[in-house]
Amino acid sequence: MQSLNQIKIEIDREMFIIKQNEFWYFSNMLKKISNYFKIKDNRSKTILLKIPGTGKFKQVDYLIFNRICNQVDNVINNYKNEVQIV
Repeated sequence: MQSLNQIKIEIDREMFIIKQNEFWYFSNMLKKISNYFKIKDNRSKTILLKIPGTGKFKQVDYLIFNRICNQVDNVINNYKNEVQIV
């Protein structure tokens, strides 16, 4: 993390800095997209993913999408460990 309110995410070898409040929106958006990729026929397709706060779009396939989800999950788990939510 660059600072307390910014998160770095790498998408297809390009780094994006997302503000913390936009990161949570991004996290929820990824959950909805994962429903699309749960359909086996859709795994061979690419989607256009909007990167919040940047005004940019990236074309991502199933493998890149999974890498993004893993990064987001790692950030969320780090927050949970730091905060020690009981």
